[in-house]
Amino acid sequence: VIGFSLYNKESKEFEYVKGAVMCNLLLADEINRTSSKTQSALLEAMEEYQVTVDGHTYPLPKPFVVLATQNPVGSAGTQLLPSSQLDRFMIRTTMGYPDRQSQVDILRERHHENPLDRLQGVVTCEELLELIESAKQVHIADAVYDYIVDLVDATRSSELVELGVSPRGALALCRMAKAHAFVRGGDFVTPEDVYQVFDDVCAHRLVLSAKARLGKITARELRSSCGSRCRYRRWRSCEYRSFDRVAAGDGLRRGGVYPDAGRVDAGAGGGDRAGAAGGHGGRFCGAKGRGGGGDTASRRGKRP
Repeated sequence: VIGFSLYNKESKEFEYVKGAVMCNLLLADEINRTSSKTQSALLEAMEEYQVTVDGHTYPLPKPFVVLATQNPVGSAGTQLLPSSQLDRFMIRTTMGYPDRQSQVDILRERHHENPLDRLQGVVTCEELLELIESAKQVHIADAVYDYIVDLVDATRSSELVELGVSPRGALALCRMAKAHAFVRGGDFVTPEDVYQVFDDVCAHRLVLSAKARLGKITARELRSSCGSRCRYRRWRSCEYRSFDRVAAGDGLRRGGVYPDAGRVDAGAGGGDRAGAAGGHGGRFCGAKGRGGGGDTASRRGKRP
């Protein structure tokens, strides 16, 4: 996986032969069927972006991404990844079965040829690195940092969780929330961004307690439980470079995740909703602030 040293008779020196890890995108198919030694060889690569062979360190190319699959069926005799190794993966998602129309398309497209032979690149490495750097510049306010910590602490104190989200998981949650905000075109992170990526980032990092296993509760079902225990702190508009979206999503408010969503302190205007802290220029302006210029003035920043 990481390569090896081969003796060259002509130069009378050992030369490094690159392994499969020396690539931009590494696909580890059914990683639980590999040996523990092979799995551990990926740890340094995934965390440090480098490999060490015979005392020599070799950097990995940029960007470097690892995609691994793990088949839970027929896992007897395989080496399941421990929690410490699962924690190295930023996200985990379940593919499941394709829908009916997708299955028909798969059969039709593979009738005469393999559609994978027609694949073409859509982005270069340089362009992808620029996108990564742009996503890193997405702003996160202190209030959102507090919300992320509250969510993480909720997993650690829950009676349904034996092992909660680690500090590495909290860092991954921040990065994925930035990426989610960047993809939707925003330049700052909202609680909705954090909430939307919480399952994919944190579900595989949780070790459920015996009570949860007896109740057949999955890790992904704990999001609403943890979210309802976290009271989102008020926004401060001065912490944002732009103010296009202020309040959390309507669907999340209906779920009871943000009990004070109607009293968001939006500050000075420009957004869809200006809150109770004297906002103006928004579509909805709170009665406590002198909400001039809004389409609708409502009491305590709520919709009439």
